[in-house]
Amino acid sequence: MNSIYTPRFAESGRLCVGDVTLLPGDEVRTLHEKLARIIVDEMVQFVGLLDREGRTIEINRAALEGAGLRLEDIQGKPFWDTRWWAVSDSVRESARDAVRRAGLGEIVRGQVENYGRAGGKETLTLDFSLTPIRGADGEVAFLLAEGRDISDMKAARDALQKELATQEEDLSELTSQLIANRQALQRGADALRESEQRWRAVYENLAAGVALIERNGRILAANPALQAILGYSEEELRALAPMAIVAEEERDEVRRQIEQLVSGETPSYRAQRQYFCKDGRSIWANVTVSPLPGSEPSAPALVAIIEDITERKSAEDRIRHLAFFDALTDLPNRVQLEANLDEAIEAASPQNRALALLMLALERFKDINYTLGKSIGDRLLQEFGPRCRRLLGDDAVLAHFGGRHFGVLVPGAGVEEAREVALRVLKDLERPFEINGFTLEIGAHIGIAVFPGHGTDAATLTRHTEVALRHAQRSSRSHALYTPGDDSYNPRRLQLMGELRSAIADNQLALYCQPKLELATRRIVGTEMLVRWRHPSYGLISPDEFVPFVESTGLIAPLSKWVVDATLVQCLAWERAGVRLHASVNLSTRNLEDPHIAEQIGNALTTWGAVSGWIGVEVTESAVMAEPQVALLTLQRLKDMGITVFLDDYGTGYSSLAYLQKLPVDAIKIDKSFVQPMLEDADAALIVQSTVDLGHKLGLRVIAEGVENEAICERLQAIGCDEAQGYFVAAPMPAGELMTWVEAGGWQLA
Repeated sequence: MNSIYTPRFAESGRLCVGDVTLLPGDEVRTLHEKLARIIVDEMVQFVGLLDREGRTIEINRAALEGAGLRLEDIQGKPFWDTRWWAVSDSVRESARDAVRRAGLGEIVRGQVENYGRAGGKETLTLDFSLTPIRGADGEVAFLLAEGRDISDMKAARDALQKELATQEEDLSELTSQLIANRQALQRGADALRESEQRWRAVYENLAAGVALIERNGRILAANPALQAILGYSEEELRALAPMAIVAEEERDEVRRQIEQLVSGETPSYRAQRQYFCKDGRSIWANVTVSPLPGSEPSAPALVAIIEDITERKSAEDRIRHLAFFDALTDLPNRVQLEANLDEAIEAASPQNRALALLMLALERFKDINYTLGKSIGDRLLQEFGPRCRRLLGDDAVLAHFGGRHFGVLVPGAGVEEAREVALRVLKDLERPFEINGFTLEIGAHIGIAVFPGHGTDAATLTRHTEVALRHAQRSSRSHALYTPGDDSYNPRRLQLMGELRSAIADNQLALYCQPKLELATRRIVGTEMLVRWRHPSYGLISPDEFVPFVESTGLIAPLSKWVVDATLVQCLAWERAGVRLHASVNLSTRNLEDPHIAEQIGNALTTWGAVSGWIGVEVTESAVMAEPQVALLTLQRLKDMGITVFLDDYGTGYSSLAYLQKLPVDAIKIDKSFVQPMLEDADAALIVQSTVDLGHKLGLRVIAEGVENEAICERLQAIGCDEAQGYFVAAPMPAGELMTWVEAGGWQLA
């Protein structure tokens, strides 16, 4: 028996080898069929052979198994009548038309929807082609059908990896089965010529690269697809040194895997490899290598199937990069910084070395975004990163958490070193940024926590850094070091956070009210509705303690609904008692950002049969300025419904006069920080007077908060203030006790 070197198809119709000693016809034919079947069945996409009229001759095993079919079930049937095309009549008709066109010599390509999985109705999108194969007489003799599943190409990284794992598992099963496949064929010379023609067409038309290689890695033969992938002709590939296209650092591993194949230690191997092309480019490919059945044991040939995955790998690498780096600044993101922090703590712990974590919040960034546009804000963030990075040591990590927040990890830094880093950053920010012709000045607040004193794990250290940052912001300090006294996240707070949802459901909340006094008539004209929590263990809890964490737990919506419903029920009770008293409820920043809040309040009015004129909403100036455009839309919807809008804590939120003119408000409430010192502080008195004058010029009523004595009340009345609210008028009381308070000698109702 002569050895096989490389496949050649002689004019006699027999398979011959290299230089070229002929094998007996039956053995040649058997070997040829096995090689062809290996090539086709290794492919995970659809490959089939039809006769000119579209009757099914061969379908590769992967496609049959995927559809739950056997070849004998469909052999000889019209291709368009198989289950793959049973999606719809139009799909079946398109398949029939494709066969007709291919039978006339046209290469038909397109994307189609078909059934590709056994037992299900899920459709797949295939990149499908029908290629006519001509016989010796030049007439179309067969049709080669190829389909590639492209329905998952847009999936995310996890889907891609899952698909790859599935393909590799299928290839493993196929390879092991192919090695054991020894099907004897008994056909005549005409059948042999037909078989050679058929499988040569498959070999030459497959989209994946196929190579026949020696055990030393030298390429003996390559199909057109592999030549196109690598940019070499078949002759050039044969002339290359063994493994010339394999990356040098991978060659030893490739040799080891080939030896395992040759020795029979493994039936096949698959890997992801980097190959070098003729033009100098490198590509990534999935490669599956198996021994070629029938080759000489002393010099076995191997068949390799190579699929170019360069674009897919590039997409996966991009996904991985985006998972750990910020897309805008290309700085590490929070996930990456936390990973770096874990590693730094692990390295510092044995020597008890310090490290510092800083969190920065840029100030005036929102103003720049709203005034000049997001593109300028983005440029500012992009320029801040490099400027800040130059201030840090080589081992420090600067990360962008999103928006205006950044994090800095400084290995080896204690408290003083961390302060020095913070001061360097703050000093550098005194230099303005020049962007698109604008001179932009920004500041920052910085929170600092140091390992191990402020935490011995990444989660604790990160949280304590956030606590320090919030303390710096609340206290108007440029930077702050974590101290336990600033941490409101104590066990009681955590307990209340966990119990608030059930408190709302179990009706542990109580509705309170604080009356508003009209100064001109000295009568009660309205009331602000407040909420208290009757806790079974802690007693009556002020909203100052539990409202701040309501928004962070996602309970602001059910809490606000409870307050609105309870207020409307109380208004109806007053109405039945012959009293119509205007009641206002407080809305938070999160409420204003909720596009459904106006609709929800309207639904509550309908549910309780109440009148919109009975209630109003109070929003703080700072809540409005957090998201001005969104707040404007929400407040306008409420005002259009006939609901009175109060701007609360006026003077503390830095809103401009121009913006105040745009706000759909009916009244402004002067913050108590200006009202209470107005008798002793001339500046405070001037602010109150100016606010009253401004409000009246804008057609708004003006209410003073924090009125605690008669003297302030008289002064407010003298300067024309409309209403007063505070402990001089009345302390907050249970809403149901208001009428009793009036009857007991409180202020009279209007």
